Amino acid sequence: MAQEQQVRRVLNHKSVYGAIERLLNSNDRNAVSEIRHTLSLIDKFLDTQDPAEAEELANEINSTQIGLDASLPAKFISNRKYGEVLQRILDRIDSSKKQMVIFDIDSTLMNTSPRNYRILVEAAGIYPELTPYVSRLTESDLGWNIMDDLKSVGFENGRVIQKLTEFWARRFFTNKYVLYDTPYEGSVDFVRELYNRGIFVYYLTGRDVPGMYDGTFDSLRICGFPIGDKTSTTLHCKPCFEIADIDFKKEAIREIKSMGMEVLASFENEPGNANAFKESFPDADSILIKTITSPNPPELREDVIELDSYV
Repeated sequence: MAQEQQVRRVLNHKSVYGAIERLLNSNDRNAVSEIRHTLSLIDKFLDTQDPAEAEELANEINSTQIGLDASLPAKFISNRKYGEVLQRILDRIDSSKKQMVIFDIDSTLMNTSPRNYRILVEAAGIYPELTPYVSRLTESDLGWNIMDDLKSVGFENGRVIQKLTEFWARRFFTNKYVLYDTPYEGSVDFVRELYNRGIFVYYLTGRDVPGMYDGTFDSLRICGFPIGDKTSTTLHCKPCFEIADIDFKKEAIREIKSMGMEVLASFENEPGNANAFKESFPDADSILIKTITSPNPPELREDVIELDSYV
């Protein structure tokens, strides 16, 4: 290998020193030991005048586990496992092919808890009985079902729960209220990184076209996700509310296959959907974001990757 190429490879590695220093403050002893070893190799590489030794050191440096960070922006390095997933995708980019990554939205890219909490606050203004119980909850307390969340803090008025269920449904699945969603930390940067590398971003969501498409499009745009570029992004919603999400996504998978693109990865929060993607695209990574899932999910396939967060 030419000396100039060696230097470029290793200096790319050295450019992540800031992130490495943050990792050195962690409690992961294995990671700290590995990082210290790699730093010592980099120092030796920069000091040596022997071309053969430089070649050997360059190869050793770039074969270390943190070598995967070399092409990643520093913001992706703090979550080691997530950095590995992103690097796996980036390593498979082929400019001669059209390639895509599929993203679910609710509880995968976007946190729906602010939407739910807004509805709870409005409901308390109509049903005063709710007020002391809503005050005991925060956005981070909310799970898949806000009625269960209220029960968890002691609310037991069945009549109000029934009315709240109807009140919630008339608002939650609407263009207006979807604008209260917020992106999970790091999700916008992650999607934009793929988009900027030429990956087709396919948003596949169980939200319906009549009630939620416009709000979803605006929400993604306002939050900074790549959207609107029809050559590199698409937003695929259910044609009508009544279709079950899993049935809709299985049909969408057939449509995706007909597009002739290579699927590199899919991201989901529902185990059943993550399983379906892995079954349909066995060469792609299927990633489950461990946030909120519907009750009684199926067992997750062993070859689906589980991740806690984007940061």
